[in-house]
Amino acid sequence: MPLPWIKMWVEALDDPKLTRMSLAERGAWWGLL
Repeated sequence: MPLPWIKMWVEALDDPKLTRMSLAERGAWWGLL
Protein backbone atom coordinates (compact mmCIF):
# COMPACT_ATOMS: atom_id res chain seq x y z
CA MET A 1 0.00 0.00 0.00
CA PRO A 2 1.36 3.44 -0.91
CA LEU A 3 2.00 5.23 2.36
CA PRO A 4 1.53 8.76 0.92
CA TRP A 5 -2.08 7.82 0.09
CA ILE A 6 -2.66 6.67 3.64
CA LYS A 7 -1.19 9.91 4.98
CA MET A 8 -3.44 11.98 2.70
CA TRP A 9 -6.45 9.88 3.65
CA VAL A 10 -5.81 10.21 7.38
CA GLU A 11 -5.32 13.96 6.99
CA ALA A 12 -8.59 14.16 5.05
CA LEU A 13 -10.39 12.28 7.82
CA ASP A 14 -8.93 14.74 10.34
CA ASP A 15 -10.29 17.71 8.36
CA PRO A 16 -14.05 18.10 8.99
CA LYS A 17 -14.65 19.95 5.71
CA LEU A 18 -12.89 17.30 3.65
CA THR A 19 -14.49 14.45 5.56
CA ARG A 20 -17.89 15.99 5.01
CA MET A 21 -17.45 16.61 1.31
CA SER A 22 -15.71 13.33 0.50
CA LEU A 23 -18.00 10.56 1.75
CA ALA A 24 -18.03 9.16 -1.79
CA GLU A 25 -14.26 9.66 -2.00
CA ARG A 26 -13.84 7.72 1.23
CA GLY A 27 -15.72 4.85 -0.41
CA ALA A 28 -13.26 5.11 -3.31
CA TRP A 29 -10.32 5.10 -0.87
CA TRP A 30 -11.62 1.91 0.76
CA GLY A 31 -11.91 0.40 -2.72
CA LEU A 32 -8.27 1.28 -3.43
CA LEU A 33 -6.82 0.18 -0.10
